[in-house]
Amino acid sequence: MSPQSQNSDSAAGVVGAERQHTLGWRHWLEHALFLALLLGTQLLREVPGSALREAVIWLPSGVAIAGLWRLGVGSAWAVALAALVVRMQIGYPAAIVISGAIGACAEALVGLWLIRRLRVDSAFARIKDVARLFVIAAAAPLASILCSWLGRLLLDSPMRVPFYSGWGGWWRMNALGVLCVTPLLVIAGRSATGSWSAKTRFEAAAVLVTLLAVIALLLVSSNIGSTSMLLLYAVLPLAAFAAVRLGPIGAASTAALAAISIFAATLAGHGPFVALPIEERHNALQIFTFALLTGPLLIGALIAERKRDQEASRWNAGVLELIATGKSSQAALRALVHGIERLIEGSRASLLLLDGNRLRHALAPSLPEAYCASIDGIEIGPSVGSCGTAAWTGHACIVSEIRTDSRWAQFRSVTEPHGLRACWSVPVMDSRSKVLGTFAVYFDGARAPTEEEQQLLERAAALAGIAMERERNEELLASINRNVNEGLFRSSPERGFHYVNDALVRMLGYDSAEHLMTVMPADLYVEPWRQREFRARVERLGSTASEEIPLRRRDGAVVWALISAAATRGPDGRTLHYDGAVIDVTARRNLEERLRQAQKMEAVGRLAGGVAHDFNNLLTAIDGSAESLLMTAREEGTRRAAQQILQASERAAALTRQLLAYSRQQVLSPQLQDLTAVIDDMGGLLRRIIGEHIRLGIAHEQQGLFVNVDRVQIEQVLLNLAINARDALPRGGSLSIDSAPLELDAAAARGHEHVQPGPFVRLRVRDDGIGMDELTRRRAFDPFFTTKEQGKGTGLGLSTVYGIVRQSGGVLTLDSAPGAGTTVSVYLPRAAAPQPTNVAQEQPVAAPQNAGTGLVLVVEDEPMVREIVISNLRGAGYQVLEAANGEEALEVAGARVRELDLVVTDRIMPRMGGDVLAERLRRLRPDLPVLLMSGYAESPTPEGLSAPVDHLAKPFSRAELLRKAAALRAGAAPSTQLA
Repeated sequence: MSPQSQNSDSAAGVVGAERQHTLGWRHWLEHALFLALLLGTQLLREVPGSALREAVIWLPSGVAIAGLWRLGVGSAWAVALAALVVRMQIGYPAAIVISGAIGACAEALVGLWLIRRLRVDSAFARIKDVARLFVIAAAAPLASILCSWLGRLLLDSPMRVPFYSGWGGWWRMNALGVLCVTPLLVIAGRSATGSWSAKTRFEAAAVLVTLLAVIALLLVSSNIGSTSMLLLYAVLPLAAFAAVRLGPIGAASTAALAAISIFAATLAGHGPFVALPIEERHNALQIFTFALLTGPLLIGALIAERKRDQEASRWNAGVLELIATGKSSQAALRALVHGIERLIEGSRASLLLLDGNRLRHALAPSLPEAYCASIDGIEIGPSVGSCGTAAWTGHACIVSEIRTDSRWAQFRSVTEPHGLRACWSVPVMDSRSKVLGTFAVYFDGARAPTEEEQQLLERAAALAGIAMERERNEELLASINRNVNEGLFRSSPERGFHYVNDALVRMLGYDSAEHLMTVMPADLYVEPWRQREFRARVERLGSTASEEIPLRRRDGAVVWALISAAATRGPDGRTLHYDGAVIDVTARRNLEERLRQAQKMEAVGRLAGGVAHDFNNLLTAIDGSAESLLMTAREEGTRRAAQQILQASERAAALTRQLLAYSRQQVLSPQLQDLTAVIDDMGGLLRRIIGEHIRLGIAHEQQGLFVNVDRVQIEQVLLNLAINARDALPRGGSLSIDSAPLELDAAAARGHEHVQPGPFVRLRVRDDGIGMDELTRRRAFDPFFTTKEQGKGTGLGLSTVYGIVRQSGGVLTLDSAPGAGTTVSVYLPRAAAPQPTNVAQEQPVAAPQNAGTGLVLVVEDEPMVREIVISNLRGAGYQVLEAANGEEALEVAGARVRELDLVVTDRIMPRMGGDVLAERLRRLRPDLPVLLMSGYAESPTPEGLSAPVDHLAKPFSRAELLRKAAALRAGAAPSTQLA
């Protein structure tokens, strides 16, 4: 055992010893006072020469029953002793003395048995307790009479009387004694008069003084018969007033004081009753005394009942209000404890919480701290005091006497030092009948609960369960509010929202749940007809799930919501509430929209690429024919016409390049470029293009931002974006271009399958022009879509930018709104800065125009293109073998593959394309030069095809063809570095 525990036990032992010592003195003092009262009240009886032949009220009967009620059966010796002393002092024979003592004890014991049997509450604050007192007052004296009669009969007493003779007066005076003294003593013994205010004390003293003054005045001045006796009933209003103002203690004290005073005065020969004949005097006084004693007691009990019911109702309502208004459970539990201690007089309330299988101290303001500490953590079980047993069984455990109850056997050493004699405990349960703890009350005296008290205790336990469960539910709900991203709501058809959680508040952009609940649900719908259809579906089916509906945020933005809801109906089938959940699917819809846009553009891009490929074949034939015509024509008109054909072909070729850029099928030559330098170099050209009425600003967060791009194509991106911005600023404005490094995370890269998270460079072009509406913004990248007048735009500007950025491994975003300008952001993968080198600049190789020798294999599926290529090569002096596809080329080459000096082949052909053909020929001759022709390129040069190899984009000129052929024949490095 720890020193702290030893010190605690020692302190408890000292306190216990001191309390036992105090209790011992108090025990003997109470018994001495009890004996004194028994002896003293027996003096108020008839004596020779008095105005009464027998006592009207036998006060010792009431004192005896009250004493045993208070002190227990063990105090019956005092009753017997007092009876013996008085009867011996009067001089009764021994038989009468003994039978009288036995009768007095029997009367008190029967009264106590009836009190416990009928469960009479010592506060006499209920009508039924007063009624039960009447039963006790009527029945208990019969035991005294019976014992006295039997004693006289059996003990051969000289005072033999018939059983039916003389006992009526005895019975009435004993019954009046019980009615007069018993309520007064037991109420005074438990009443909390010490807590009365000064005003209440003054009022009580004033009532008693007034009562005595009125009685004295009536007794002195009224001695003329029956009329004067009626005047004595004037004390009844005073007793009733005391009952109303002071409760049962006021009723019992005023009634007893008035009855005893009038009885004593009459006994001394004063008052109106003396005027009656001696044979009538006794009965008249007893009738008056009965009325005087019973009326105030009944009024006091009635008033107390009403006050208690009102206080219980206020207590119940107050606790429920604390629970309903969201106050902490501690506030509600404190109100429960203090309310029970007020409503159950003399009680000390305690609340214990169940933690696993142990009870933990929670609240007990009136119990000693040492006792609370000693029971904290006790393990519940079938015989572990009242609380441990109640928690174990799930039922109330009422112990009215701890000293004799086996369930408290192991805890008596804990309760006795603190004087705890009774404990009533009720389990605290939640709505699923799970035990949460116990609610108990302790008493300093042995006591069983009345039905009302047990109901109050059970109500307190129920309210405690509600408060504790509500707080647990609120903690759960608060956790859901904090951690769940799904919006939750409850609404009604008439009122709107009853409840919304934090997630829904955030989703719709409101400041708080209270703010959102002021908005009608119909006002959140972008399209009101959707709300009507949704509600009608819920009404018809009872519930609906996963409806995608656009809702309007507080700032006007649209959020797409996936809504599920169910109707809660009343007994009449009418819908009371709609309970539902809302999921924000805006990001998912945007992702799906981007995917659909990408798929659409991919399909259109393939179409555009195919058209451009075929068109480039035609342009190649046109260019070749026009060049031949230009070289052979003699007439100036013919030469001019050929020159115009070439110019028109060049314009058509530029258009096909735009189509190929959009479809991402053009051939790029990516190199390491400083994007900031490219932007700065383009500055002068852009200023001339946009005009002086537009201010151009260029800014870089840092210099030296490198990317792997085709410089010509990135310049095309800048040029197209600047031209679009110029068109959006017809009256002037500002255009800004800036660059900055950033890290693209996984969330930003999601939805772009060709993009990996990592370091990027952002190129941003912003204007403050007219902006775009939502429909225009969505179609901005569509090919051939333009807002310009017919003939003033091709609709390929932004689609070309999109294709270049996408093919360069980047991402493109567009933000725009009417009147708010447009911002286009290009994100390109960032590359490391190059290391400085001293490599000498490579000089380009000049290819002769007409100095070709050697054997060339030309493979082209388009006859016109094949004819132009063959004509140009033969015209330059080459020997040419021709084929229409790859398979035919393999047959043509045959055994002459070693003689071939060059292969010129189209990449896209039926049956076998140029890439496969080149790889097959390289297996036969690894050093064979290959010149690949294409109207577009879906992929870079095949990985298995190493130098010497070059690429020739259609349409091409005769000079380009001969230069590349000569370069490959000479074994020079290709003029274009392929990716």
